[in-house]
Amino acid sequence: MAARIVKQASVAAAASGGTSRELLVSLRDMIARDLDAGVAARDLASLSKRLMEITREIEALDAASNKDGVSRAAKAADSAWPAA
Repeated sequence: MAARIVKQASVAAAASGGTSRELLVSLRDMIARDLDAGVAARDLASLSKRLMEITREIEALDAASNKDGVSRAAKAADSAWPAA
């Protein structure tokens, strides 16, 4: 599967006029870039933890908006099970 390239808004642009998801994605990407560039040892744990929290928040938003098959399946009505 080919990688999908999506241009992300800056944190300031996402904060002032974007959706909550756009802001989270911008923050996630900024933290990831900072971690890749190297951060002080005292900041590594807190930034890593926040990166994981933001990732979970994005996944929850995506699941809630039916962007994954699991949430669609969970919302599907139950069908009658034939008696044996």
